[in-house]
Amino acid sequence: MAAGSYQIYNNAKLLIANNGIDLDGDTFIALMTTNAFTPSVSGQTTLSQVTNELTDSDYARQTLTSVTVTESGGTVKIDSANIVFGTNVTIQNAKWLIIFDDTATGDPLLTYVDLDTASATGVSSTNSQFQITQNANGIFTIA
Repeated sequence: MAAGSYQIYNNAKLLIANNGIDLDGDTFIALMTTNAFTPSVSGQTTLSQVTNELTDSDYARQTLTSVTVTESGGTVKIDSANIVFGTNVTIQNAKWLIIFDDTATGDPLLTYVDLDTASATGVSSTNSQFQITQNANGIFTIA
């Protein structure tokens, strides 16, 4: 499985700049959708615009933990602990991981990532752990 890079929603960039999203103070939630949803960095702004969320009985949205914002050499890194959707779960056709701000008004979308760039249908897990391992460079950076 080859996951893509996180894409930051345009509206999230504006909200970060205007203090509408507090990267190290707000609560962020991760959810997954099927390939029937198509994310758009410029066309979507809030959670209400996300469709086709997974409905598997073992699936549940996850709160990001250990969210950090650090700076080194002029580059700011936003990171979190790995996202574990369960240790013994069955999940079918997870294509997109979407992170939204659950604290800010309207639940603005922050970022999304393609969970498997090599598959049109996404990834699945049967009675096993389903974990999103964050890149060593974090969820995203601002240089």
